[in-house]
Amino acid sequence: MNEKQNNDQEIDILSLFSTLSKKINSVFVLIVNLIISAINLFIRLLAIIRKNYLLLSAAVIIGVLMGYTYKKKFYKPTYTSSLTLSPNFGSTYQLYGNIEFYETLIKEQNFEKLKSYLTLDSSDSKSLEGISIEPYTNELLKLKKFRALLESADSITATNLNYDEYVLKIPFESYSKHIITLKLNNNKVPSQIVEKIIENI
Repeated sequence: MNEKQNNDQEIDILSLFSTLSKKINSVFVLIVNLIISAINLFIRLLAIIRKNYLLLSAAVIIGVLMGYTYKKKFYKPTYTSSLTLSPNFGSTYQLYGNIEFYETLIKEQNFEKLKSYLTLDSSDSKSLEGISIEPYTNELLKLKKFRALLESADSITATNLNYDEYVLKIPFESYSKHIITLKLNNNKVPSQIVEKIIENI
C-alpha cells in the first residue's frame, strides 16, 4: 500500500515538473519570438529609411526652415510681469475698476487714451497686450477667513456652512493684497505704470 502511495506521489511530482517545464519553455519561446519580431521591425525601418533617404532629408530640412521662418517672422513672445499691491481701505473697488478700464482700452487698441491715462509713450502703450488683477490668496488665508466666520456665526448657522461653497463666494474686497499682472510683447516693463496705477486709486 505504501509503495503504491509513493509511486503515486512520484508520478504527481513528475507531472508537476513536466507542466512547469512546458510553461517555462512556452514563455521562453514567446520572449525569443518577440525579440526576433522587434529586430525584424528595426531592420525593415532601416531599409525604409535607406530607401527614402533623400525624401526624409528634404522633409527635415523643409521642417527646420519653416520653423525658423515662423519664429523670426510670425512668432511673438509674450512676457509677463506682476506686482502685489495693498490698497488703502475702501479703494479696492476703484483699483479693480481702473484695471478693467485699462484692459478694455488694450482690447480696443485705444493706445492714445491708454497713453494719457498711464502717462506712457507710444511704444510703451503699444507694448501692453493685457492687464489683469486678482486677490492674493492661499489655502491658509482661506482657512483663517472661514474659521473667523465660524467663530462669529451662531451654532445653527455654523453647522450649515460649507468650506468649498464659502471659498467660491469670498468677495475680492475682503482680501488685503492683490496681484496685478501685465502682459507685454517685450521684456521692458514701463516703470511709471506702477506709480500711475497707485496714483489713480
